Amino acid sequence: MDCPKCSSEHKVKDGIVAGKQRYLCKDCNYHFTVQNRGKSLELKRMVLHLYLEGLSYRSIERILSVSNVTVMNWIKSLGPEIEKLRKEPAEIQEFTKDELEEKLKSGELRSDHGFLLITLDEKLSFSGYLNQN
Repeated sequence: MDCPKCSSEHKVKDGIVAGKQRYLCKDCNYHFTVQNRGKSLELKRMVLHLYLEGLSYRSIERILSVSNVTVMNWIKSLGPEIEKLRKEPAEIQEFTKDELEEKLKSGELRSDHGFLLITLDEKLSFSGYLNQN
């Protein structure tokens, strides 16, 4: 960390202001504080989003390269209110092939929804996600 005014490396600690270390540049006598050195707010939002989607601390650690202990501490710091933010499980509806075709033709199912299709026919087995456009 260099002086923001003259880019000098010659500095000394000069007290604490608003909970942050203050420095004095020995070359230009400029007082400055260090920028936040923590993780970005955007990263914390992504951690929260992934947690609310149901991922474990260790899964989030692998995806975002943030310690699982850090993830746990961030989540715990939000307190019991975080459980209120969890999404309700999606409603599952079962249809036969004919029923599904009829609902799609009649427009009963909205076109902006996706469907998980699983066939239980012995000759044909398919599991996938169909996005109707």
